[in-house]
Amino acid sequence: MTKEQAGKTKALPIKELEQLYKQDGNLKYSETKKHQLETSERRYRRLFEAAQDGILILDAETAEVTDVNPFLIDMLGYSKEEFVGKKLWDIGAFKNIKVAKSAFAKLQSEHYIRYDDMPLETKNGRLISVEFVSNVYDVDHTSVIQCNIRDITERKIAEQARQMIEDKLRTVIEISELHYRRLFETTQDGRLVLDAETAEVTDVNPFLTDMLGYSKKEFIGKKLWELGFFKNAALAKAAFKELQEKKFIRYEDLPLETSDGRQILVEFISNVYDVDKETVIQCNIRDIAVRKHAAEALSQNQQQQIQIRDQFLSRMSHELRSPLTPIHQFVTILLDGLAGNITSEQREYLTIILNNVNLLRNMVRDLLEVTRAVAGKLEVDLRCVYLTELMPQVIKSYQLVNAKGLIISADIPENLPPVYADYNRICQIIDNLMENAIKFTPEKGTINIKAEVSDDSPEFVRIMATDSGCGISPEEHGKIFNYLYQVENSNEQNHRGLGIGLYICGELVTSHGGKIWVESQLGKGSTFFFTVPIFSIEGQMASILNTTHLVTDFLAIFTVELSHIDKHLLKSKNAQTALWEAWDTLQSTTLSGVAALMPRVLPGRLKEIFFLVACTDQNNAQFLLAQIRTRLGSCVGLQDAGISMIISFTPLNIPLMNQKLSNKILSNITRDVENFMKTTSNNGGC
Repeated sequence: MTKEQAGKTKALPIKELEQLYKQDGNLKYSETKKHQLETSERRYRRLFEAAQDGILILDAETAEVTDVNPFLIDMLGYSKEEFVGKKLWDIGAFKNIKVAKSAFAKLQSEHYIRYDDMPLETKNGRLISVEFVSNVYDVDHTSVIQCNIRDITERKIAEQARQMIEDKLRTVIEISELHYRRLFETTQDGRLVLDAETAEVTDVNPFLTDMLGYSKKEFIGKKLWELGFFKNAALAKAAFKELQEKKFIRYEDLPLETSDGRQILVEFISNVYDVDKETVIQCNIRDIAVRKHAAEALSQNQQQQIQIRDQFLSRMSHELRSPLTPIHQFVTILLDGLAGNITSEQREYLTIILNNVNLLRNMVRDLLEVTRAVAGKLEVDLRCVYLTELMPQVIKSYQLVNAKGLIISADIPENLPPVYADYNRICQIIDNLMENAIKFTPEKGTINIKAEVSDDSPEFVRIMATDSGCGISPEEHGKIFNYLYQVENSNEQNHRGLGIGLYICGELVTSHGGKIWVESQLGKGSTFFFTVPIFSIEGQMASILNTTHLVTDFLAIFTVELSHIDKHLLKSKNAQTALWEAWDTLQSTTLSGVAALMPRVLPGRLKEIFFLVACTDQNNAQFLLAQIRTRLGSCVGLQDAGISMIISFTPLNIPLMNQKLSNKILSNITRDVENFMKTTSNNGGC
């Protein structure tokens, strides 16, 4: 550019330059705005097309449809062409033109309408329910209407179903309440409803007002302990407190007083319930006078029946025993050859007779035992019994008479402690178990009797009878000790007997304070167990061997031998009564803390021996000996039964002077006393 040209060119004013820049900026802004609008429109169109509700766009002036989304097309079954350009009321789905025009006019004025349940008809004639919400919007200075249409047919069906269920439930509740009220009013037991917090009566049924003679007004609003028939207010308050804590109380025999002063006995049961979010108490009150009288009458009748049955069994047993005794005696006379020689065939027949007579005698004996057991008169004479002597004798008798060739063995340790039991009853239990084992064990089988101190209960001896017989199913283990029960799988031969042997065993073991049970499997034999308490005089010895009395080293063991003057057996009723009289006399003679009467030991056939132990010196022992002789000498029963007595004492030295009593000292002295009693009984109790 030349200077002349430069001089001719004029510089633009600043304002014009700013204007040019501003125009350029508006252009760029317009393009940005256009891009944003296009993006927004695309986003709206996507939402419009993908919406899961029907959408209808109308011209706000003419009500003509300008757009419709696919969801509404599918919902109503019309094509897009059948929507666009038509007025709202010209669309087939809107059947009521008048209502549609009215709704459009309202929408124009209020810019919003909503119908929660509008009926529409699809193109195929199906009626549906929709939620219809419509708004007026301004878009590019033009008013448009958007209608959102949601199909609520399924929701409406669900609501109708729920309403139907609620109606039915309400009806059931109303019927239930009506039934409860009818039952409450008509039940033949007293009903009392209380407030769970205050114990005030809120309702009472007519039966209770009639039972107690009080009017309904005399119940309602009063607390439980303010009611006239509850005389003991403190007891009623305590019962209510217990009911609040435990939610349940029951009184089997509660005394109440009626309005006329009559005493009645009721069964009173009370429970806490939640009713309509409130806690209430219902008391059921039943007059048990009639029931109690009926129960007493039934019990009396049962006792009479039992008495008649027992009398019949007892009389029948005695009547059967009478002819059996001579039959048994004469058969044994014939078998022993006392009436002359007999042939082998005759011996065989007589042996069959004897076996069946013995079987019948055992049945009669068992019947008598059952009668006593049911009446609670099953007697046991508890003494010190040495199983080491008893059991080998019992087992030997079965080993000698062994027709089936069974292998019968016993396992009795020599150091087995004595038991506190009835000698004859223990024999009876073992006899029953042995006979049972022999009955169900096949030829050449094995039977073993074992005794040991129980591992589970060291104060008991456990006796086991094991056989290799047919066994017993687990289902029958608890049944075989029941009265008259016999195992079902046994053959006819094994069913011989009354089925009461094991029942009697159970009763006898229980009377000893022990337990009886069986372990068995079918085809694998059986083991019967029973326990009897161990005989121990340690507790009695401890009462006299205290620190005070150990200053002396002298222990006196008094022996009282009783026998018949004519050497008769001590089995008569008079003899047994006299022996118990002597026992009671010795018990009254002992001085507490000085002398102790030991339990009775195994009786001999001709003698019975009682032992009394005293921790004293020589002079006092002589005095006690004289006292025992005097008191026993005055026993009338001993004199009438013809029983004589020999009384003596034996000193037992205690080389432990001035030492404190310990468990070891006590055990040693107790062992010496037991050994003395055992030796004396074996030597003198013949």
